[in-house]
Amino acid sequence: MSVHKPSTYSLFSRIFTLQAAFTLLLIMITGFSLTQYACYSVNERQLSGSVLTSTLYSYFLIIGVLLASVSFVFHYLSIRRLLKPIRQLSQATHQFEETRHLGMLPYSTSPDIEHLIQTFDQMSRTIKHSEMTKDLFLRDLSHDLRTPLTTLSGYLEALQHNTISGSSTLYASLGEETQRMIRLLNQLDTLQKTELPVSVSSSESFSLQETFEEIFAAYSPSFRTIFKSITIEIEDLLLNHRREDFIQMITNLFQNIVDYNTGTTLLIQGTSMPQGYQLSFTHQGQFIAQHEKELIFEQFYRCDVSRSSPSRSGLGLSIVRKILYAQNGTITLNTDGYVHCFSIQFDLTSSTLNKG
Repeated sequence: MSVHKPSTYSLFSRIFTLQAAFTLLLIMITGFSLTQYACYSVNERQLSGSVLTSTLYSYFLIIGVLLASVSFVFHYLSIRRLLKPIRQLSQATHQFEETRHLGMLPYSTSPDIEHLIQTFDQMSRTIKHSEMTKDLFLRDLSHDLRTPLTTLSGYLEALQHNTISGSSTLYASLGEETQRMIRLLNQLDTLQKTELPVSVSSSESFSLQETFEEIFAAYSPSFRTIFKSITIEIEDLLLNHRREDFIQMITNLFQNIVDYNTGTTLLIQGTSMPQGYQLSFTHQGQFIAQHEKELIFEQFYRCDVSRSSPSRSGLGLSIVRKILYAQNGTITLNTDGYVHCFSIQFDLTSSTLNKG
């Protein structure tokens, strides 16, 4: 959404023009009235010398005090009128802070004040949306954790009372539920860490291709099951970043592909570009509307199709974006709704291509 940028000096210009015009008017009135009174004193009252000078000084003092009082009242009322929307906006801010309810916002004919009001309105809507999404996420997360815990508790209680007997299938099911909780908790822990400042000294140099192949090997069994064709074209890079963060990013992207894939082909490409290094993942997945292209990277956002699945936390892509942001990188999604291309771009300021 594009936002109109108002003139920076519109309010300043209005106040300055108002003061300058009124000051000029006062000077003209003072000069004219003083001239007329001087002529009257000389011609009608026949004053001259020190008497005339003293009379004119007294008249100037009286008219000066009178006009200054009028000027003060005029400026007070006019500036108060101009700043009234700001005071109302300040009251709305306090109201929103206390109740999270936004009442009627003021209106102003000043472009920059109106822009300030619109910005505040947009900010408050964003905060309310974020809080609503966060509440929904926490409810879903509570459900996601409660389900495997209930399953584990039921199986363990049954085993304790010899209601059922242990088997490899049962233990595999218990292990799957345990791993599901571990994944959720690990992602929450990673999300918290990405909120903290990243220490530059913790960066290290490592081969992007070698590290990528290590991660891919762990997901290879899942990929071989769901994909008939996998193409990997990666130009190696000696990346100077936090290796554990890189592993977390690729793991989250792989898991996202596994969870939402609906196609049979996977294309992974890594190429150097003038502005950095780009690593892209292209596959066919569940439908993503155009308005969700940016929303899926938000911290607590989950597509409707995923809420019923307890294995998906909705944190993966948010963590990827936060890690990249800390490393001056970006992640984007290009999609026609079903064929998705996730592209992550690294800053190569302190990285070099490995031609060996």
